[in-house]
Amino acid sequence: MTDKATLRRLARLLSPSVPDEDDRVVSRLVEIVGAASNGCVYLPMPGELDVTSIIRHRADIAWFTTRTVDRVTLTVHPVDSEYEVHPFGYRQPVSGSPELDAAEIDVWIIPGVAFDMKGHRLGHGMGYYDRLLAHVRPGARLIGVATERRIFPSIPYDGFDIAMDAVVTEERVIRP
Repeated sequence: MTDKATLRRLARLLSPSVPDEDDRVVSRLVEIVGAASNGCVYLPMPGELDVTSIIRHRADIAWFTTRTVDRVTLTVHPVDSEYEVHPFGYRQPVSGSPELDAAEIDVWIIPGVAFDMKGHRLGHGMGYYDRLLAHVRPGARLIGVATERRIFPSIPYDGFDIAMDAVVTEERVIRP
């Protein structure tokens, strides 16, 4: 099995998503998000899938997003918060935005550098999402999103890694 660092290097060589892929992933997300009163969607880093149009397509859900507080912590805030640009180039709610406990979120839409068919996720290597998702309530749905080229045969995982309930690509929905 290839180690995580090597898989990250390989995944970073893959082309970023294009708008058509973003739209096709969102179309599949609209179908599988299901009944939820609230959800958390990420704001994309440069090169990541942009699935934020789910907010418009599923306006019946109260949407939240994450803020990177420090080198280890993500917090959850209303998606209509005032934004700032993080040093890595993505938007995030400003400091002092109202915060929601992660345990109150019904459905999570999670980015990844890569996923496998078992729902294992490869992130950027800092553990932000794994630490945050350790606090979700039982029964909350975790949906990973990636382009099809980022579905790998196998991703190594550790005891603290959180697997997804589903992974959505522009081609299919993977249900481990």
